[in-house]
Amino acid sequence: MTKPVRALFKHGATAFDIWEAAQKTYTVTQNSSRLFQLQRQSILTCQNDEYVKVFYEKLHAIWQEIDCLRPHEYSCADDRACRLKELEADRVYDFLRRLDPPYDGVRSRILALSPVLPPFEAYAMVMEEDTRQSAMLG
Repeated sequence: MTKPVRALFKHGATAFDIWEAAQKTYTVTQNSSRLFQLQRQSILTCQNDEYVKVFYEKLHAIWQEIDCLRPHEYSCADDRACRLKELEADRVYDFLRRLDPPYDGVRSRILALSPVLPPFEAYAMVMEEDTRQSAMLG
């Protein structure tokens, strides 16, 4: 939970009470306008000279909200596992596609890997490259 959201629920008596309150606050059964807005925001979000960390956090927050607004129903655990792998791969591609040109090298290395890395691992590789570039430039 982010700090502003956590502040809304800090007086819950138990973890269950906090979870219930958060679920009731943020669960929306149908919010097509917000989903449209988030999809659009996701498409328009690019690094644009921001720190990689800030850029990834923005993109990840959008993905999390989309997941909350559009929960998926699966008939079995295998369906869920397959869909999650596809979704993670799509998110890695989204993240890599929106990085600035100085990250072309690490982008190519990540895309050459099989299977596709989970988003957090791809982010970690990009952050390693970011640290390396910062050290080289002084």
